[in-house]
Amino acid sequence: MKIVQEISPGSFAVFSGGLVSRMETGALRVIHYHDGRPDVTEPIEVEPYPVQIKVPFGVALVWADAELAAHGLFAVEDFVPPEGKRRTGAASYRRDRGRVIEEYQVEDIPPPPPEPSDAEKFERLAAEFGLTGDKLAAEIAARVPKAAGRA
Repeated sequence: MKIVQEISPGSFAVFSGGLVSRMETGALRVIHYHDGRPDVTEPIEVEPYPVQIKVPFGVALVWADAELAAHGLFAVEDFVPPEGKRRTGAASYRRDRGRVIEEYQVEDIPPPPPEPSDAEKFERLAAEFGLTGDKLAAEIAARVPKAAGRA
């Protein structure tokens, strides 16, 4: 699974950990008493303000979709090309009904090359020894006794 970060509206980049922004609408007010009473901490409503936090990739992996979205992050399923196709180029991302979809250009998978003929295989073997097919055949003929001449 990939996680992408929305950099600007409709523009995404793969997230591998780092700073993320979110809008906060609350804060804590702490009242310190100097007469022996315990301090009081209470939440208060404030105007929205941006906060940046550092999020390791491993932490983002365990967040629910709502928590990811609150930080401008989105889980993306890996792209699977249709049968008989392969992906080409770089990934692009778009929103679709509240989700972010990974897309690639695709092309047909070319058929495998034909099996080389026996003559082509022999020429390749000869080339491994720095010879032509004819020279390799002559060397083999000179070193291997003829079947008719064997006793």
